[in-house]
Amino acid sequence: MATTEVMIKDIVDSKRLDGNIYEDPISRVAGLKKEEPILHGSIISKLFWPNLKNEEFIVPESISKDMQKYEEAFKTVKPRRKLQWLTSLGKVVVELELQDRTLEFEVLPIYATIISHFQIQDKWDLHSLALKMKINPESLQLDRIEETSINFVEEQKTDGTHSL
Repeated sequence: MATTEVMIKDIVDSKRLDGNIYEDPISRVAGLKKEEPILHGSIISKLFWPNLKNEEFIVPESISKDMQKYEEAFKTVKPRRKLQWLTSLGKVVVELELQDRTLEFEVLPIYATIISHFQIQDKWDLHSLALKMKINPESLQLDRIEETSINFVEEQKTDGTHSL
């Protein structure tokens, strides 16, 4: 099979496998809910895909717990396989409730993680946020978030902190 054929097969198989994980009765015992799956994995063959650049960071605890449940369920469906999470890849649908409106949009996982930290604390300086996420401060790129049309993070010029 050609590499591209394997890649296409991976995508199709991944969607089927993700569905099977949520259908499996043991998965429901692990805590995954079929009604509203919050997390979907894309499972690919490591040997046939190019090296995917991943920058590790600490995801919010609620997502981490869902990832563990997904992994437990995956083990029941594919017992001889192991998942390797690439936390910086993918997309996250985020709903932000502001004082005057609610916004829903898709962002990279790192930006969803940044937003989640603002739920805990109103203001963050770049260094503290990077420490919390265990990531290099340059990787946060808050200025890139500020430049988006959504414009939900702003820098406080007086003290250099950022807020929603």
